[in-house]
Amino acid sequence: MSTTFYTVHEHPGRADPDARVVFVKQGYNWLGLVSPLLWCLYRLQWLAFLAYLAASLAVAGVAMAIGTGEDGAVIAGLGVNVLFGFLANDARRFSLARGGYQLVDIAGGGSLAEAELRFFRGRSGVAAPRASLRPGPESGLALFPTSQG
Repeated sequence: MSTTFYTVHEHPGRADPDARVVFVKQGYNWLGLVSPLLWCLYRLQWLAFLAYLAASLAVAGVAMAIGTGEDGAVIAGLGVNVLFGFLANDARRFSLARGGYQLVDIAGGGSLAEAELRFFRGRSGVAAPRASLRPGPESGLALFPTSQG
């Protein structure tokens, strides 16, 4: 099983503990590749959508201007989608920082739920949320050790 890493962002001013901590996956965003519009709508990333739209129009315009035709414009547009897949999660982190969230940690696990458990277990004075994960032996390189006690 592979480990996925998440950056953990916290908004110190929020009273609701569910809205205070946000996990953002490190790595490629497949929905950002397949449908940047759906990703932007789902994540409420309006600035990212405007940047994507501007880049798509600019690349398609340049492709048409240099004489590649419609096929070249489509291929260039797919290139913009591939690039957006690489940058989508970074755009979300940027948006969270603009909204007052602060990067507090990096958590890893086989799934988002496991990464959340590892993060909350490691925090002193904060109880781990209930989860439906079955306990099992710890695997990996012990990058995020848990205290036994």
